Amino acid sequence: MLITMRSNLLLVIMNTKATVNEAFQVLIYFHLSKLVEDFIAPQIHQGTHPSPLSRIKKLRKKVNKKYGRTMAQLNEEIECLEGFIRRFTTDWLPYNMDKFEMYGSFYLPL
Repeated sequence: MLITMRSNLLLVIMNTKATVNEAFQVLIYFHLSKLVEDFIAPQIHQGTHPSPLSRIKKLRKKVNKKYGRTMAQLNEEIECLEGFIRRFTTDWLPYNMDKFEMYGSFYLPL
């Protein structure tokens, strides 16, 4: 897999369906991480880079449609995971912030 940056667009040259989906998963992870980060420590200014969601849309447009999930499938997954993050940041995180200050591994309840 070859990864390059051009005009703030992540271009991934790939030849397998799995590799495309892995790229989507990384960008979804970045998006979800930002949601949690914004809850814990909101930032006043916007970043200079495109959001992970806009990168997903651009990547989906650039990659051959026969590779990877469709935009509808990606939107469904993102919506489901954002729902989990909303529940996590409203129902669990506010009452357990001290757990994140501990050193070592921590396993979230299912």
